[in-house]
Amino acid sequence: MYEVFMNSPETPKEAREAKKEDVVRILTQKAWERYQSVETNSTAEWSFRLPADAAAVSARMRFSTMFDTREDVRGSFSVGCWTGAVSNVTKAIVRVPLSKGRGDASAAGGVAKLVFRNEGAGSVMLRPRRDVNLLVRADTFRANLLRAYLELVSMLALVIAFGVFLGAGLGRSVAVFTVMAMLFVAVVSPSILEECPDDLETSRGDRMGLRITRFVQKATSPFNSLSPLESLAADECVEPLEVTATLAGNLVLLPCLLAWLAALAMPLKQEGL
Repeated sequence: MYEVFMNSPETPKEAREAKKEDVVRILTQKAWERYQSVETNSTAEWSFRLPADAAAVSARMRFSTMFDTREDVRGSFSVGCWTGAVSNVTKAIVRVPLSKGRGDASAAGGVAKLVFRNEGAGSVMLRPRRDVNLLVRADTFRANLLRAYLELVSMLALVIAFGVFLGAGLGRSVAVFTVMAMLFVAVVSPSILEECPDDLETSRGDRMGLRITRFVQKATSPFNSLSPLESLAADECVEPLEVTATLAGNLVLLPCLLAWLAALAMPLKQEGL
């Protein structure tokens, strides 16, 4: 993508003079938002990993229309030996259970091609990396809820530990204000980075604000990058490996480090008083 963009005669001068990492990031964001049109009586396919022991498989389609309104869809899904028909005129999110047949089973246990055939009267607009998913059954909802609860507890423990560290060094009021500001920026930074124009099309002040927002988002990534509640709402699995890493980092390592720094900062604060 980068080579094609740079060799194009329509590429603006600002892009040619910008850093490669900035151009690659902007191109990646545009590819993430790129829509794919599936015309009538045509097919589209996307690659997904299908476990060999999958007991139940379903396909999910999201339609990013205004006000999340419905989309008229007729067609079918197939992946390996799994097939299913889709017929929708009422929902903005359609989940299609796939039934196992006698078709090609070579896709199991590796990268499989999810094929959608549009048999409706009009074309369907989809974002390949966001609006189409292949779902397999993980475990019970109670186990998923427990993993989400553990993630939330570990995230809360990290916030409390950071507040205790700031309170030991700067005071309680400063700690409360800093933690609240950090949480606010951590929550709104994804929306800001998604809605604001690209770096190459903004003023110097806007670029500085975007850089600060990205820095705060990166610094707060130990807890703002996790979204267990969104996964529960979307009926998705909260990954066990992600939970283990979160517990080790946010509930053990980082709180211990911040407690040690707070123990060093308190004598210095008392001496200053």
